[in-house]
Amino acid sequence: MRVFARRSSSFSDAERVAIAFKNEGNRTRLIKASDGIGLLVVVGLSHEPTSPHERGRLLGLVEFAPAPVPLVELLEATEAADPPPSPYAVPVLRAWSFAAPLMRASDAFQDPLSIDPTERVVELTGTEADLIQLLPKTEVQPPYEAIRRQSYALAKSLQTAEPTTGLKPVGWTAEVTYDPNAEAWTYLMRFGQRNVWKVGLTQDIDRRLGELNLHVPHEALGEEWRLSVSGGGQTPSWLMRWTAFVVCLCAVSLRGERVLCAEETFR
Repeated sequence: MRVFARRSSSFSDAERVAIAFKNEGNRTRLIKASDGIGLLVVVGLSHEPTSPHERGRLLGLVEFAPAPVPLVELLEATEAADPPPSPYAVPVLRAWSFAAPLMRASDAFQDPLSIDPTERVVELTGTEADLIQLLPKTEVQPPYEAIRRQSYALAKSLQTAEPTTGLKPVGWTAEVTYDPNAEAWTYLMRFGQRNVWKVGLTQDIDRRLGELNLHVPHEALGEEWRLSVSGGGQTPSWLMRWTAFVVCLCAVSLRGERVLCAEETFR
């Protein structure tokens, strides 16, 4: 999980519900950089309106979802009466306040000046991120109404306009070449230990066996097709077909290339 930092005037309820931006591009950059759920450290400004004891110090930590949400959907009706100055937001999933005494940003970060007073978000190094997660902190629970609005906005942002349909079907052509005198094999396969057999002809026994078992739920049945006997090689294809036909005639009953008979029939 990637960890970021950003300056703010305070760590109020607003910061515990959403990370808001004036510029949509800054929100987009955070979503792309996080590559999933991320963490963001809220650092107090070095001047007013931040309280003197919070200036330049680590105020809190939030876990956010990489989903674009209008800030108005996360605010109460009274708060949303006027357009917010920072309308582009991502929802906060959890929030923690750091325990006093609050650590200075200059003690936690190698380059604290890179976290400027604008809304730009900076990604922390691995060492900085490890330190942040080790600091004593207390989880802050937002009001129920804030959680409800937050959940609704997040679910809405994840909805798609229409169901996905997969790849669009396209036409295609292929050329098949068959050599009747190519190397071919007669095979006899058995389904598990049952008296169900399959007699056939193929130029690739392993491939044919794999094709037969492809749609057999052997995980549930504990059985599948297995090779019992094969023969052939350089014999012409027409002779292989004749051999398979003769074997089928010995069966008690057959359907297609499947045969139902006792094992002794093939001896």
